[in-house]
Amino acid sequence: KFMVVFQPELGLKSNLSQEERAILSKGTDERKDYADVFPKLYKKFTERSKEILTKDGINFIDINAHPRFRDNHNTLFIDVVHTNKNGNEIVAEIIKEYLNKLKKL
Repeated sequence: KFMVVFQPELGLKSNLSQEERAILSKGTDERKDYADVFPKLYKKFTERSKEILTKDGINFIDINAHPRFRDNHNTLFIDVVHTNKNGNEIVAEIIKEYLNKLKKL
């Protein structure tokens, strides 16, 4: 079976820690306006992708939409797209839970 897991993105997290706010405001070496541009663009991409995946019957997980990740107050990122150890563990737990639910079907 094929499954898509959308990568977490810092700008889509609801509760940014102070450290994450600093990371987001810094942007990337290529895009200093990252926070103003990319989160909106990535959200559009994932929404459209989910429509297509649903239509085609392909399973997916949007880590950005999962409350345990999205609403977490702790620092989960080391930069705008790479999660730290804590973030990785949460992502792994979310994927594991989803796979366990699929196994039961």
